[in-house]
Formats: sequence, structure tokens, C-alpha cells
Amino acid sequence: MKTKKLGRVARFKARYGKRVKDKVLKVELEEFKLHVCPSCGFEKVKRKAAGIFECKKCNLKFAGGAYTPETMIGSTVKKIVSQKAFGAGLAELEKAKEARATAAVREEKPKEKERSALEEMKESLEKVKKEVAKEAK
Repeated sequence: MKTKKLGRVARFKARYGKRVKDKVLKVELEEFKLHVCPSCGFEKVKRKAAGIFECKKCNLKFAGGAYTPETMIGSTVKKIVSQKAFGAGLAELEKAKEARATAAVREEKPKEKERSALEEMKESLEKVKKEVAKEAK
């Protein structure tokens, strides 16, 4: 039972509602269509299992998204890495990490000083308590 509006989700008949069926239809159309192979460039890639794709021409097997060979995040990362400015940005990130590390070390030193001051205060309190205890006897 195939109709113009529903297509392959007509199998659900009157169940689940229009929105759900539209979403399922969109995912299934993307899942079952042929995709372009990243190796040979032909439109022969088919989904084998969730996240596993195989090219029928060059027999390349590769991992991707659950229903598409390349996710949006994957394509974004691919673009960033392919840019020449990525190396310079990477160097800046390394410098920022080093700066954070040195700032963290600098922040730890005052904390140690604060701890030592607290310890001194505790010791002085104990001395005062001992003196008060001696005077009370």
C-alpha cells in the first residue's frame, strides 16, 4: 500500500501521527539512497548496518553516522582540518593550554600559603586552650 503523500511509511496506516511518520520518512529516504564514495567518487555507497557503509564499486568499507556516511559534525571537523590556518590555530591552542597550566600553578601557591596560615591559627588556638586549661587548674 503505497501512496503519494506517505510513501514507504504507508505501512503504519492510521497509527503514530503525521509528524512521526514524516520524520521516519525523511530518515529512511536518507538511509536507503545511494551515497557518494569518498575514495572513488562514484555514487555507489550503500548502508550495510548502523554506521557501516560499503562502496559497491571499490569495495571500500568505512564508518559514518547511523543513517548517513558523513555526519554534520564530521563534515565540519573535516573542513577545519583541511584548512591551512588550522595549524596556526593549533599552535594558539597549545599556548593557551600552557598559559592555563602556569596560571593554575600560580593559583595553587597562594592556596598553600593560606593553608599554612590556617595551620598557624589552629596551632595558636590550641596553645591558648592549653594555657586556659592550665590557669583553670
